[in-house]
Amino acid sequence: MTRAFRPERIFLVTSLVLTVAAAVALYLLQATTLTIAVAPRDGTEPALIRAYADALKTTHKGVRLRLLPFDDVRESAKALEQGRADLAVVRPDVDLPANGLTLAILRDQAMLIASPAPSGITTFPALARKRLGIVAHRDADLWLLKSLMGYYGLTLQEGGTGPIPAGQVRLVPLAEEDLPAAFAQKRIDAVVAVIAPAAPMALRLVGTVQAASRTRKVDFVGVDDGPAIIERLPRLQAVTVPAGLFGGNPKVPEEEVKTIGASYRLMARASMSRTVAADITQHLFELRSSPRRWSRRPAPRCSRRPASRRRGASAARTGAG
Repeated sequence: MTRAFRPERIFLVTSLVLTVAAAVALYLLQATTLTIAVAPRDGTEPALIRAYADALKTTHKGVRLRLLPFDDVRESAKALEQGRADLAVVRPDVDLPANGLTLAILRDQAMLIASPAPSGITTFPALARKRLGIVAHRDADLWLLKSLMGYYGLTLQEGGTGPIPAGQVRLVPLAEEDLPAAFAQKRIDAVVAVIAPAAPMALRLVGTVQAASRTRKVDFVGVDDGPAIIERLPRLQAVTVPAGLFGGNPKVPEEEVKTIGASYRLMARASMSRTVAADITQHLFELRSSPRRWSRRPAPRCSRRPASRRRGASAARTGAG
């Protein structure tokens, strides 16, 4: 005997099915929230990532970012490695997480060493017994500088007075506004900065050096042994500063300058879903093509293969496209 369903029962079953369907749809439409470790706290990268997080909210993408700030890139790298973060801003020459996958190069930096021409300081060996001014530096920058000095048999002397021993270079910390007086009073022979070559601060520093030269020319320290240095220190990268980057009359530099640098990268944990990693990279590509959303901040260079593991600078260049 066939039982007829009562209207109330049909309504109840229909309501239950619709409720479950709505719950499933809501779950699927919810944005994925990822924790990102950002550092250094007072650097460019936190502001860049914050702009990215805001843009994701504005464009209603399926990913949200929760920022976890740190003072140093070592801490942000450890947060990723220890599973406290899904993403991290990392500088590989300082600490490269064993479980990290590079998604994007946020910023390239180069070591620039400049002096008023004619100083004769165009190679690292020529820095021996010289006083090297440095502004706005971080511990990671000192490690890079010491590594290059060591390659050329030089020792970096931090502070000190009196004659400089053979084989040593004296580092003189300075505020940017004190550079003109330091050159004029012969307290420094050259200035060093680990910086994006086209950054406004780099332009100002080179302009100060140029103003200190009677010929309005600038000598730059070149690194012709870049491939050998990168072979020894594979987390570094070769950087070429094009001729005329800092001015065209007179052209500064007169010829391209080969040097060594490092990069800040956005890395993801290796266990992250490839789909989520691809979404993040895709969003970065989209935002890079919309400069207004970045509030005039420099856009990152994204990896074409977000799931590829990056070990050292050569691997980063292969995947960074």
